[in-house]
Amino acid sequence: MNRPPPFEEERLPWYTADQFYPVHIGEIFISKYKVVGKLGYGAYSTFNRDSGFVAVKVCTRQGTGSLHNDRELEFYKHVSSLNSQHNGQAYIRNLLETFKINGPDGEHLCLVQPPMHMTIQELQRQNPSKRLNKQILNWTLFNLLNINPSNIMLTIEDISLLTNFEQAEMENPSPTKLIDETRTIYGSRKLDLPKDSLWGQPVLCDFGEARLGWTHKGVIQPELYRAPEVLFNMEWGCSVDIWNVAVLIWDLFEGQHLFHALDEAEESSASHHVAEMVGYLGMPPLEYLRRSEVTKNVFDDQGCWKGTGGVNVPETSLEQAEIVLDGEEKKRFLNFFSTMSQPSATRKRPEPSGDRTTSKTRSSADPAFEQNMIDAGIYPADYDPDDGSISKPANMDEIQAALRVPRRSLSPSRFPDSAFEGFKKRAIRANGEMSARVDVITIIQGNGQQQHRHGADHVFNHLEPLDKELPKPKADQYDGALPQSIDRSVRRDLGKYIVPCTNTARPAVPNFILEAKGAGGHADVLRRQACHHGALGARAVFQLENYQATEPQYNQYAKSFSCTYHHGTSTLALYSHHITQPKVPGAQPEYHMTQLNAYAMTGNPISFREGATAFRNLRDLSQTYRDSAIDHANQVARKAPANSPSTLLTDTQTSLSAAQDNTSDTSGYETPDEHTTAKRSRHDGPVHPRASPVAATPGHIFVPVSESDIEANKMEKVCTVSESDIEADKMEKMCMS
Repeated sequence: MNRPPPFEEERLPWYTADQFYPVHIGEIFISKYKVVGKLGYGAYSTFNRDSGFVAVKVCTRQGTGSLHNDRELEFYKHVSSLNSQHNGQAYIRNLLETFKINGPDGEHLCLVQPPMHMTIQELQRQNPSKRLNKQILNWTLFNLLNINPSNIMLTIEDISLLTNFEQAEMENPSPTKLIDETRTIYGSRKLDLPKDSLWGQPVLCDFGEARLGWTHKGVIQPELYRAPEVLFNMEWGCSVDIWNVAVLIWDLFEGQHLFHALDEAEESSASHHVAEMVGYLGMPPLEYLRRSEVTKNVFDDQGCWKGTGGVNVPETSLEQAEIVLDGEEKKRFLNFFSTMSQPSATRKRPEPSGDRTTSKTRSSADPAFEQNMIDAGIYPADYDPDDGSISKPANMDEIQAALRVPRRSLSPSRFPDSAFEGFKKRAIRANGEMSARVDVITIIQGNGQQQHRHGADHVFNHLEPLDKELPKPKADQYDGALPQSIDRSVRRDLGKYIVPCTNTARPAVPNFILEAKGAGGHADVLRRQACHHGALGARAVFQLENYQATEPQYNQYAKSFSCTYHHGTSTLALYSHHITQPKVPGAQPEYHMTQLNAYAMTGNPISFREGATAFRNLRDLSQTYRDSAIDHANQVARKAPANSPSTLLTDTQTSLSAAQDNTSDTSGYETPDEHTTAKRSRHDGPVHPRASPVAATPGHIFVPVSESDIEANKMEKVCTVSESDIEADKMEKMCMS
């Protein structure tokens, strides 16, 4: 008896029926989502007649694809924690909700997301030329730099596509294949083409292979998009994404693959893949080849091609392979591609210990760095002058009181001893500075991370240096204010003191600094960096409070703070920074660093709670001081009656007292990180062309929920991207493939 041919997901080479949940059209999930049709393998849609559609991705059962699913969830949690207002968040597919369902063979994770149309890959394949024209390619790349054309989907602007989809399923049900008494495979149904060429925006999706962190090892990326570092089993970082994007651009624009990676028998071959790379791009640098023993399979000790196994470098070039353009356009395109496809050895590689600039790392580790600061009137916490005149902040008592205010989120009932043990295990497993920052400090920060506008690893290249002998600072992490919250005239007049980066969209007035080191890092280097960066924050607040003042007022209040975390000792130290007037007329003000406390974070649950409480409270206090100083400068700029710096101190103390009073309403503990934040501004994305390609819809799904559910989930689960993520941090901290 002949077996029926494979149908739908049965065509997958790794398919086994028990991996998939047996969804039935008409089935209702968690009393909320009704399945109306299927558009792709493992993805189903539901519909509620009184509301809109959403997409539900039903994952294979737990244990079969858990790593992929866990990575995708980890990505969404990371991105949603950034609490960004960046335009780029519109080009990442949101996660609205997750839930789990029990199937006959195990548990299945379900991801609820906005519905999408076809992928860019489908769009390319359905065009007669099998390539994207310049307009569509520019449109896609302008909005995002993706890694794989199947990971870009188009949003749905023509809502009738979804109602037509439901109606078509009712009138003409999808074909089915009965597997057994409980399992039926449904045929996928494609969406119609949008009316009037109403194509949506390109959006990144499918983050199951996303990685968080600086460097990794192992196989990633679709084979033909695989970077040389991956082929050679080297450590790889974000540079492999740049390679991936370059090859993707070529394929989308040329309508054919640049690399084929096949031997004479049409079998996959890594040696042939590398040979093609050499043919198009030339020999990689010798120092690059020495990063891996694997390179010896195809290159000799001098970096020349060995021809092992009879594999020769093809006689070809990018000029010959590029067949779409000519003249100056072709020259510019090839120059663009060659720049992006350079081996990562020619680019700056992120160091596992934190990707610091060379000047900062060298200077901070040099004992002369500290003496340079002292000569410039910037005194570290352990500085002991001969005359014994150590300056302490005038508001030390208020600061210490603020550090001790209980937080409900850290009460034993909310953060039990078992949670501390989990933190301790993560701290033990953390390896290197970046791992300490991602795995350890995020727990210390708590949910309040979402309430503070922050940046990371940004060089402060826009600030007036405190002294010409000091390098440009680069904080591991800092909090600041939304630049738009500061009057434009204030930003113009005080820009070199309060706007840290030439990318002026990044947070301003950085008066809360975090510096971290891995187990091999030096604690004295941490303190020097914190001293330098904290002084810049103190100057920023001071300039705002004395904006347009005839004579600056030196009140010795500390309104800038820094924290250091040394992973080797698991020590969290907190510092304040305040300014005093120059010792002689015409000299520069002096900056004083004072240690507030230090905590052994892995010592015991009590020491952890005390340290995390102090950290979070100090962070909130820095925001209070920052906002008050900005408000004062704004009032001066707008010619309104302005609070004087002395009045600001009273206001701050009153605010702190009010916060303490509020804690009594919750049995002596503060509600977990509940702070008022500025309203988000909605940014419109760039206008995209109305393309009119020949196209068919991709396999995917669509689901509906009540509008209240959608809105609630958007508020709770919406995934955003910070300013740093799309521009720099995302490409530095997240390698997607």
